[in-house]
Amino acid sequence: MLSRRERIAVDGFLLAVLVAVAGWGAGTYGYGRTSQVLLCTSLLIVLVTAYRTVMDGLVLTRSPATPRIPVSEEVRRHAARQAGLTPDA
Repeated sequence: MLSRRERIAVDGFLLAVLVAVAGWGAGTYGYGRTSQVLLCTSLLIVLVTAYRTVMDGLVLTRSPATPRIPVSEEVRRHAARQAGLTPDA
């Protein structure tokens, strides 16, 4: 049995092949513009299928809020010196 990701890839590939064959057939019988549209559509199907295959199952979440580490006194003084301020201000 295929996983969901594999199923998306196979279905998209088969659809792209079907549309490309239809475009090739249209070109063979003299329907040039239709052939171009179908072949470009098959390329678009391949790109969308690749994107869907990669993005399937990915969950974009925010990282949990972590407590901020207080700045040490040494770092604070260094930053003040770099800014041209007096470190003890």
